Amino acid sequence: MKPVHDWLDVGKELGRGGFGVVYRAVERASKKPVALKLLAPQPELDGRGGRELFEQGARKALSNNMPGFVQILAVEEDPDCGPYVVMERLDGETLRDSLRLRSISPVEALQIHFEIAMILARAHKRGLVHLDLRPANIMLTSLGIRILNLGLATLVAEHRTKCLETLSSMASFTGSAGYVAPELVHGGDTMSSRSPKVDVYAWGLMLYESLVGEPAIKATSTFEMLAEHIQPAPFPIPQAWVRTPMGPLLSQTMAKAPEARLFSAVEIEARMCGILGNQGWIEGLATSKSFASIPSPR
Repeated sequence: MKPVHDWLDVGKELGRGGFGVVYRAVERASKKPVALKLLAPQPELDGRGGRELFEQGARKALSNNMPGFVQILAVEEDPDCGPYVVMERLDGETLRDSLRLRSISPVEALQIHFEIAMILARAHKRGLVHLDLRPANIMLTSLGIRILNLGLATLVAEHRTKCLETLSSMASFTGSAGYVAPELVHGGDTMSSRSPKVDVYAWGLMLYESLVGEPAIKATSTFEMLAEHIQPAPFPIPQAWVRTPMGPLLSQTMAKAPEARLFSAVEIEARMCGILGNQGWIEGLATSKSFASIPSPR
């Protein structure tokens, strides 16, 4: 047990998600700015089960700190608040906010997603899968890209399983249904639901959204989003992109059938190296009127 207020000065709330609330904080001894994440209760998971998953995921992230992922500094428990995580505090904006609030050029979108692929490739090489990759979990900072919630996504995955068991719990589906691989919706076996291909699918959908300016999934309700994922028809890729080196990569990352999808971010990284190494095409992309900066669509 290590009570929060024994060593941290807690400030304003920074944000909240389905499983936690994040606060601005300062480590009292070192004066170091940090972020504090407290577990939020989930009715679909029994209290102790949720706490255990939260702690297991946090400790997994702590033991697998890697460049490009938000750094976990401590995993502790407060007698009143329960388990909590102390992380590095990041200054910047999420990819989700960036897509909503400003224009992104195609070249910038490719650079962002190449960096995401490189970070994910490190995790995939070590047998780690994120499972909850989406724009809200990507931070754009002055120090580069940071991916949030590696390890903590274990709790998200468990919660999703509970939610997908009955239609009555769809309203409490956690994360974004817009980036969930079809095999998860189908209730795939443990191996397929923990495959790097789950991250590949989400990466492809994020890249599509960044390049095209709108999500590949057009529905707005959770149920309709999940239904779109499992429809057999492939996502239509705009002809302007089909005719480019990105066309095949979009198709092979957004493929709804796992067997048609690239296996991991290691393959994505290799493909992107070749594409971004085509300097002539990149320069043409930067000046072409066919690929103007993407306006904020929302």
